[in-house]
Amino acid sequence: MIVIREKKVLIDADVAKQYGVETKEVNQAVKNNPLKFSDGYIIEATKAEKNELVKNFDRFELMKYRDGSIPYVEFK
Repeated sequence: MIVIREKKVLIDADVAKQYGVETKEVNQAVKNNPLKFSDGYIIEATKAEKNELVKNFDRFELMKYRDGSIPYVEFK
């Protein structure tokens, strides 16, 4: 379980894995269809939150190499 801002979240890469697509496809869909998501449902993690994920979860180790981009998170 991942908690950011005291809420359980899914990281964009996890959503992409569930749907069998690349992370960039999930993020593009979110950008192209903002009205499909309620306000605050998807947020961009801060740099500090990203660093915390990389530090605490081995599976996010590659995230530190993600062209400087910050992951999006979806509240559960």
